[in-house]
Amino acid sequence: MNGNRISWKPNEQTAVANEVHRIWQRDPSIHIVLAVDQAQRAVLDADRHRNLRNARPNELKPWLDRELETIRAMAERRAAADSLFSAPPNVAVIVPPTPAPDDAAPSSSEPAATNADDAVTDETPKASRKTTHWRDVEKRAVAEKALEMMERWPDMKKLEAFRKAQELVIEPERQRDISGWSLISAWADPMVDLIKTDREIAEAQAREERERIERENAERIEHEAAQQARRDAEAREREEQEAATQRAIDERVEAEVQARMRLLPFESLIRMFALKVAREAIAAFSDELQTSIMSSVITAAAESVQRAETTPSDDEASHLVVRPTNRLPRVGVVGLLNQQEHDIERAFAGRVSFVFVKSQREGGNAHGGHGMLDKCRTCDLVISMTDHVGADVAAAAKKLHVPFKEIGGKVSALKSWLNEWLDGGIALKAA
Repeated sequence: MNGNRISWKPNEQTAVANEVHRIWQRDPSIHIVLAVDQAQRAVLDADRHRNLRNARPNELKPWLDRELETIRAMAERRAAADSLFSAPPNVAVIVPPTPAPDDAAPSSSEPAATNADDAVTDETPKASRKTTHWRDVEKRAVAEKALEMMERWPDMKKLEAFRKAQELVIEPERQRDISGWSLISAWADPMVDLIKTDREIAEAQAREERERIERENAERIEHEAAQQARRDAEAREREEQEAATQRAIDERVEAEVQARMRLLPFESLIRMFALKVAREAIAAFSDELQTSIMSSVITAAAESVQRAETTPSDDEASHLVVRPTNRLPRVGVVGLLNQQEHDIERAFAGRVSFVFVKSQREGGNAHGGHGMLDKCRTCDLVISMTDHVGADVAAAAKKLHVPFKEIGGKVSALKSWLNEWLDGGIALKAA
């Protein structure tokens, strides 16, 4: 017979697995293929030997692992039973041979039964099992274990799975005869279907629970995001209010400083400026030069004061209007058209903050002199385009108390004057 085509029956697989178990107990280092070959030569007839010359471990592991697991489980049960109940001394226990089932009977050439003390069998006498009736909990335990084994080893048949399952989960005294499927089919198939249905229900419940948790997490995240957005909006609103308040304070302080500076005489301004420059310069030089530098600065300041006193002035006092250094200068312009306003804003973008007021000729309470008084009170400088405004603007400028400049001509004249003012300041008549 061709050894490559021989398929071992379940009882032959069990006998070979028992022998492999004993071989590995003696020498665990033996390769799986060599161990199986030695085992078959020891327990099977020659015509039942398989040709394992080209066998691979993966071909032998599925059924061998299954059998070895059963052997280990039975050995553990035997050890537990031996620890609880010891046999009476000098009494021989004779185990009658168990006939193999019809669908797994060995061939006529199969070797005789091995020594009862060494071999681990998977059958108990039928006579002791026929009268056993399993409770529902026992049936379910056997069915669950059989289903687990069939899922783990897809090539295992149902009858074999139930046989091995009862040996793993049922006490020896409660085991029954499962020599044919007809003996258990009345309850085994419905029990397997019930277990699968229970699994599906449990999986559906677990899936619903996961979806509920995910939904609650999503709602919680959305709620937290909405709260965070509300807090951010409130924080931005507070920052804007604080910034507006600070701008108003800065504008009032700047206006107060400008007002006081306009009231100071020119001599005091020159002296303050000279002393400030002197202190900064002296700090950068050595102590030996401080005295000479201070005297030189004071002399230069005195000469400047004398020149300023001898310079003729207009009927109204003039003062120096310079752009602020800590922010963009705020300049009001009266009398431009919309396109001219856009042109000026583009030309001085990032350098000047403009406040535009239409001329009275275009109508409206917010135009002309009235609009200038309303919009330009906090400006650093107000410019009137004389070619496009009326006399109301000049009259209102006297009530504005802000440096005021009248410019005639086109927008180019306004650009030229603003560039000169931004570069260093221009002397203007007091408002």
